[in-house]
Amino acid sequence: GCRNVGTMVPAGEDHHLGPVRPLGTPATGSVASDRMRNSGYEQERAAWIEWRRERDRFCAHHYASPLPEERMGDFKSLEYFDFNPEMVFQSKLQPRSKETIEIVASTGSRTAYRVAGVVAVPFAVGTRDLVALQGEEDEMFIPFRDDTCGAGSYGGGRYVSPILLRDGTLRVDFNRAVNPYCAYDSDFSCPLPPAQNRLPLRVDAGERDYR
Repeated sequence: GCRNVGTMVPAGEDHHLGPVRPLGTPATGSVASDRMRNSGYEQERAAWIEWRRERDRFCAHHYASPLPEERMGDFKSLEYFDFNPEMVFQSKLQPRSKETIEIVASTGSRTAYRVAGVVAVPFAVGTRDLVALQGEEDEMFIPFRDDTCGAGSYGGGRYVSPILLRDGTLRVDFNRAVNPYCAYDSDFSCPLPPAQNRLPLRVDAGERDYR
C-alpha cells in the first residue's frame, strides 16, 4: 500500500488510507519547561522531515507511485507549508460506527462510506466537528477543505489520518495532511470532503498543490 501518502485506486474502486495505529504518548501539557517544549518541537519537526523524505522516495521509486510515469524521471520532492506546531491537535473520537455517508468522488461517482466517528478539532478560531471516514479494514481518514484550497493547496481538498494514542485519544496532525491521488493524476477517483468538513479557515500546514 501507499504508506503515509493516501492509497488511491483507479476510477470505479474505493479509496482507503492507512490504518490508525497505537503510537506515541499524549502531548506534553502546559506545565512543561521551555526546554522540554523546544526539545519536543525539534523532535516533531525532525520526524516530519523524515516522513516527507519517505513520501518522496515512495513517489520517486515505488511501483504504486501516484505520479504519472512521464513525471517520475524528473521528480525531486513534494512541496509543503512550513512545519506548524499550532496545527497539531489532540481530540477524542465520538463513534458513529452504524452511520454511513454518501461521498462524491472527483470523477462524479457517489459511494457510501462508513462513518468512523466525529472528531472535535479545537482550532484557534473555534472547535470544528470533522467527520472521519472508515474503510473496509478499520482504516480511518478525514477528508477536508480549507481556505488554502485552490490558493496554495490542492483545490479538491486534502486528507489527514488520525493517530491513535495510548490513552485512547486521537492525534490529528495537519502537518501530515496529504493530497489525494487525483491531485497528481486525474485517472484516479478520489472521495471529496463532505460539507461538514469544509473549514472556513486556513490550514497553513501539510502538503501544497502538486505542480
